Amino acid sequence: MAGPELKTPGDDSPERRDNPSGWLKVRVRIPSGALSAPELVQRLKFYKPTSGYRDFVTARGGSPEIGEEEFRRLWNRVAPHPHERDEWVPFVPDWTDSEGRRYQVLGEEPDAFRLLRDDGVTGQCSRRDFPALFRPIVRTGEDS
Repeated sequence: MAGPELKTPGDDSPERRDNPSGWLKVRVRIPSGALSAPELVQRLKFYKPTSGYRDFVTARGGSPEIGEEEFRRLWNRVAPHPHERDEWVPFVPDWTDSEGRRYQVLGEEPDAFRLLRDDGVTGQCSRRDFPALFRPIVRTGEDS
């Protein structure tokens, strides 16, 4: 399958140029490298309550700035928190599913497409299943 055409935020398609409201608020994780040690411990505690120091070391790429004793102290002191933020991203859907939800293809993996749904949820669909689950959005003459 040739796959869907990918559009990037910088393209000058009529849909993006003429649709200033074509933005969608999505929640994104702040990169672990941008978090302080206490914030990273909060994130680990939020997503994986059974995390240990090894997870902290892994998240720091093998170069942690604190030792295991300090990690345990922080673990016992901080509340769980995901450390995410809202971002507005360009959204021009080109695909729809059987329930009428609209999707934009964000990129390709070797065997899948990364998708953004009209409610801000991201996910992926295998290349094999894509043709059965999605159909292109047909734009009328006034939209193009």
